[in-house]
Order: sequence, then structure tokens, then C-alpha cells
Amino acid sequence: MVIWTNEEGNHFGVGTLGSGMAAGTLGPEILDRKDGQGLTLADWLRRYGQDPSHLTDARIPRGALAAFLELHIEQGPHLDESKIPIGVVQGIVGIKRWQCVVTGFANHAGTTPMNRRKDALAAASRELLVVREVVRAETGHQVVPSATCGPSLARLTLFPVVLSFPSSCATWKRQKSTACGNA
Repeated sequence: MVIWTNEEGNHFGVGTLGSGMAAGTLGPEILDRKDGQGLTLADWLRRYGQDPSHLTDARIPRGALAAFLELHIEQGPHLDESKIPIGVVQGIVGIKRWQCVVTGFANHAGTTPMNRRKDALAAASRELLVVREVVRAETGHQVVPSATCGPSLARLTLFPVVLSFPSSCATWKRQKSTACGNA
């Protein structure tokens, strides 16, 4: 039995971390990957009593398995709301990530007329609403896990956008139609 870890890449921004190590698609270079706190994967492994030098021991040699069966909890509400005790996966979800940076121009809030302001936070808010509307029109969904403003709301706003959707979804084909950029 295997329990995969960090398959959606939320912590280190790399999806399929556990299964990627087992399949041999990720190597020891991943140990230097840092999270939002500046801690590396190696730091986290040590924190949980693991030895990072044994990371590649998780590899499963090609041909060693005749089959693979993944049991998974439902991460959405559909089966539970329908009172169905078990389901069968009907497709795989693709994930695409962008790190959006919106830049503006800081100016005196009291004397600069609203029609001349270039506030990054306001522009980022508009971008997030566009992402929301584009994706809500599809069968997939978007996740915007966080937003960071600084050094001032007017000058710079950072936010990640994570889209997850069936690979047949039109959003995948139009992924670059919404651009993050300037206020």
C-alpha cells in the first residue's frame, strides 16, 4: 500500500510529488525546492524524521507492477449529496498554474483623482473576476489560493491562479485568454 503526498502541488508548486518520485520523473533536485516560508523539501522531510538522502529509494522499478489501483476519497460534494457510497473515476483533471503580478503606480491618495489612479489591487480584482467568469462558464473550476499586496496596494499585487478542469474543457484551450499584467 502506498499513500501519495502533495499530489496537487499546493505546498511546493510541483504536482504529483509522491507519485513522481515513485515513477522516477522527479529526482533529488526537488529537495532544494522552497515553499512560501523559505523551507526546502529536505527541511520538511527532516522535520518529519525522514532522511532526504533516501528520497530516491521511493522509486518503483519499471515493470515491477502488473497493475495499479488508486482508491481516493471524493473531494467534491456529488456522491455524498446523491447518497451514492462509491463512484468510478470518469476522467482526469488537468491543473495549470500562473503566478500573476499586477503593477500599478503609487500616488497621493488624497489629491490624485480616481480617474488617474493606477491601483494594482483594483486591477488585480478585475483580473480575478474575469478568471472567475470565464471558468464558471465551463465545467471546470478555478482556485485562487491567496493574494499578497505590497509594498503598497497601489504599486504591486501578487496572486497565484490555479485552474483545474477536465482536459476536454474549453478553458484549457483558451488558457492564455486572460492575462495578468498592468493596472
